[in-house]
Amino acid sequence: MNNIIDSYNEEQVICQLEKRKGGYYYLTVSADIVNQFKNKRLTRFLCTIHKKLTFQCGLNHLGDGNFFIILGSNNLKAIDKQIKKTIQIINDSTKPRPKRPL
Repeated sequence: MNNIIDSYNEEQVICQLEKRKGGYYYLTVSADIVNQFKNKRLTRFLCTIHKKLTFQCGLNHLGDGNFFIILGSNNLKAIDKQIKKTIQIINDSTKPRPKRPL
């Protein structure tokens, strides 16, 4: 049985989807990690990159069973990183977030 987790820390490379799939820059979150969170794929995060940038995000399905978090170009500029560069991310699902309008 998996333990329930509420945060994780990982180093990884910034990737980019094919243009026909939107061309988004993203970070991958494996299904194994996602399934350990209480709300699984419905988990919302506060994602912190290099202790410089924190933003609210959700998970998108990658199509291979894994998930991804979109990095907007404004976020890439804020951390001064380019595609294929390794970054450190910390995802925390414990901090309260404002309710989303229906």
